[in-house]
Amino acid sequence: MGPLYVKDGSVVDRNGERVVLKGINLVCKDKSTNYVANVGESLFERFANYGYNVIRLGLFWGCVEPRPGVYDDSYLAKIREQAEWAGKHGLYVFLDMHQDLYGFEFSGGAPDWATITDGLTHTEGLVWSDAYLESPAVNRAFDNFWDNKTAADGIGIQDRYTAMWRYVVRFFSRCENVFGYDLMNEPYPGSSGRLVFEAIVATYAKLNGLTSEEVAAGWVDPSKRVKIIERLADIQLYDTLMREAAPFSQPFERDVLTPFYEKVGGEVRKENPTGLLLLETSYFCNMGIESALGQVLNGDGIIYSPHGYDLVVDTDLYDLYSQPRVDYIFGTHKKVQKRLGLPALVGEWGGFPNSLDTEKHANALINIFERNGWGQVYWCWHEGMLYGANMIVR
Repeated sequence: MGPLYVKDGSVVDRNGERVVLKGINLVCKDKSTNYVANVGESLFERFANYGYNVIRLGLFWGCVEPRPGVYDDSYLAKIREQAEWAGKHGLYVFLDMHQDLYGFEFSGGAPDWATITDGLTHTEGLVWSDAYLESPAVNRAFDNFWDNKTAADGIGIQDRYTAMWRYVVRFFSRCENVFGYDLMNEPYPGSSGRLVFEAIVATYAKLNGLTSEEVAAGWVDPSKRVKIIERLADIQLYDTLMREAAPFSQPFERDVLTPFYEKVGGEVRKENPTGLLLLETSYFCNMGIESALGQVLNGDGIIYSPHGYDLVVDTDLYDLYSQPRVDYIFGTHKKVQKRLGLPALVGEWGGFPNSLDTEKHANALINIFERNGWGQVYWCWHEGMLYGANMIVR
């Protein structure tokens, strides 16, 4: 299939022809299968028949490196086999180092040996992702990762993560269809994330004649959360909240995340000088806060890869889905893409339930992507999905 390149703000093939990547995520979170999707080559043939040309293929750090400096080649070989099946059917692949709530101690991602919580407790919320805001243990684990705290072996855990990525790139080097590397799924800032949430709460409270305590309590009350989400259909209000929260979100991206990408990306390039790097924004930008991500490696071979979801994702509140809110999120991503001057590939979108509205919502989003000339990969494949090729590729 040959490599892909970035040229003049677009992804191109070896002939200089523009390539628009459209496909789906394949990320297995099933512990019973050791986080490897129980699928065969026929699935990738189906993907090709749907009209897809790319797969975002998920890995987990804890599976790659179960002990410090010890890599599980058996796990990697199973994921590589899937990448090879994709290549046999004309599908490009980029590798996603996936995390949810930092690590396997809480959900998925980092190994336990690299999850340093300093003994703090873990707290869950109404939705799994609420733990980003509510769990002291999750936040401390992220803080220690960004600070490169040493594990029991005396080596910094971020340094271990960087070395792990080099090993992965080397392991997949024979797969010509693997063109790029998504360095971290939805990076979360750690304890400073609480400041972002508090800014949103305080602004919402001020504009609605409430106290911050009332709003915060309402967010964790199922019936009151519905009322808040309904109110956030007001795009003028929503825009005000995002703008007020931005000064508390952006320092992490400027001062921590951009240098992290520079560090890890530089090491990846030592293994594959032409591999493309897909850079995600901070977790909070998924909801429409403007990213402050800076230029990495002079923009050479870089793809901007934001995610975007409505507030109702992962809930049973899809009757409150707001297309104007989603338009706002991706409009903000467009501003950032223009500032960075990079091609864009939306790494996650959708997450829709199997309902009659799913195709309507998906088509509205595809219209945005096509209008902007963006690539995109839907979240996430599972057996029994309602849609066919027209849900992703038209």
